Amino acid sequence: MVSNAIVIGGGVGGLAAAAALGQRGVAVTLLEQAPEIMEVGAGLQISPNGLAVLRGLGLEPALQQRSAVRGTAVVLHDGIDGRQVARLDLARLRSDQHYYFTHRADLIEVLRGAAKRANVSFELGAQVASIRPGPLPQVQMSDGGTRRAELVVAADGIHSVARPVLNGADKAVFSGQVAWRAVVPNSFGHPNEAHVHMGPGCHLVSYPIRGGRMVNMVAAEERDDWAAEGWQQAGDPARMRQAFAALGGRAAEMIEAVDAVSVWGLHLHPVAEVWQREGVALLGDAA
Repeated sequence: MVSNAIVIGGGVGGLAAAAALGQRGVAVTLLEQAPEIMEVGAGLQISPNGLAVLRGLGLEPALQQRSAVRGTAVVLHDGIDGRQVARLDLARLRSDQHYYFTHRADLIEVLRGAAKRANVSFELGAQVASIRPGPLPQVQMSDGGTRRAELVVAADGIHSVARPVLNGADKAVFSGQVAWRAVVPNSFGHPNEAHVHMGPGCHLVSYPIRGGRMVNMVAAEERDDWAAEGWQQAGDPARMRQAFAALGGRAAEMIEAVDAVSVWGLHLHPVAEVWQREGVALLGDAA
């Protein structure tokens, strides 16, 4: 068992890894390049497999206190007329297997609290320039400083500094799919279910968050061209409505309610062949 570790990245994966290591007595330093730990996304779904990790960290009660919604079903709809096509009843899961919908910011807060209680040290505004694996891995900072630890966990996302060190350079390929993300008030009586509205060349996923007060939406459209990768780009609600004009029923109502939206191109990255070597490990999107 290592006695000290560096975790690069303060997202869901990095915070979870830092909390898990800290709870087991490892002295952890978390390096985050942003000036503060915050979530720029919106909602997410936590399956029973993901919940098993949170339970292992003792965090299911904290998640519930953050108004996570317990999902009851996943329902597929014809996106044109709203007709139900198929339904997966989550009550068929074992009684101890729960499926949650939550806001990413709420999950980040739960994980950050766990990391702090586990005595994880946070360094914000810490930009990593390079990583050198070895018996005592070395992290070179952009300001010229150096950090060393027995274990370095790179949870630094799709533009990971560690990934090319372990695997060499690779190139992402545009998938032909563009995704729009928005949160709107739940004025539609959206049930505690994940809905998928399927239309020609597009689909819309929606589910309630924040105790059912809000609805998280992710809408994907097929498109020939895209340049930038990442989900922090502002989109135009009018352009979104145009892209999904074929959808009807509740899907159209939800899209009409959007007044702020982000948009990003979905790119395909080859799965890294090497996930760990000489004290450096990749986690999450970095892999």
